[in-house]
Amino acid sequence: IQSVGRTFDPAYHMSVETVSEKGRPDMVIVSEKLRGYVHNGKVLRPANVVVNRSPCGDGSTDAKEKAR
Repeated sequence: IQSVGRTFDPAYHMSVETVSEKGRPDMVIVSEKLRGYVHNGKVLRPANVVVNRSPCGDGSTDAKEKAR
């Protein structure tokens, strides 16, 4: 599975970490921790990836805090 530089797709990728890098678009894969595999169009193992996320407007990156 091609990952780095592509948009995160939950059908092929599993986000194991997020980072906030200025100059990179939101939801773009920054690096790959574990390679994923597809065979005959079926995902055998999704790629474990690091995804770039924009920081929240209130300065919080924790989704639980944002939900409160």
